[in-house]
Amino acid sequence: MKKFIISILLSAIFISLLPVSTMAASVPGKPSINSFTAVSTSSIKISWGAVSGATKYRVDRRKSTETNYKTLTTSCTSRTYTDKGLVAGSLYYYRVYAINSTGTSKRSETYAAYTKPNTPNEPVVNRDSQSQLTVTWSKVAGATHYKVLCRKGGEDDYKVVANNLTIND
Repeated sequence: MKKFIISILLSAIFISLLPVSTMAASVPGKPSINSFTAVSTSSIKISWGAVSGATKYRVDRRKSTETNYKTLTTSCTSRTYTDKGLVAGSLYYYRVYAINSTGTSKRSETYAAYTKPNTPNEPVVNRDSQSQLTVTWSKVAGATHYKVLCRKGGEDDYKVVANNLTIND
């Protein structure tokens, strides 16, 4: 009976003497995307929160017209990624994974973001009467609505005169 107790005590001492580095690391938790910023007509910046135990991140993207995701990077060490070379006014879907030496996390929620649309061509303004103008412009690919701003001569600030307009083809 005494041999059994000593054996248990020796095993307990051996386990407690193991260095911390030999304990198995776990796969990191899934990231949470915090924000998207349409930086330009051709780029979107994605930001996410830190994940404990993650050493790098993987970012995937798919176009709204596609079904499969493309991995953009598997070695991002910051918590932001700027996706470049995109099409103006287009919709993209993103997801992020956390990675460490043990493996890859479950994916973040999927988020959608648009790039900025192109700027319309110079509008054509026709004076219909003393109190009425007609403003026309070319349709911008990817734009669904338009906002018209106007300012009086000599003033610095523009004022919105029409909002949420759709264009007639």
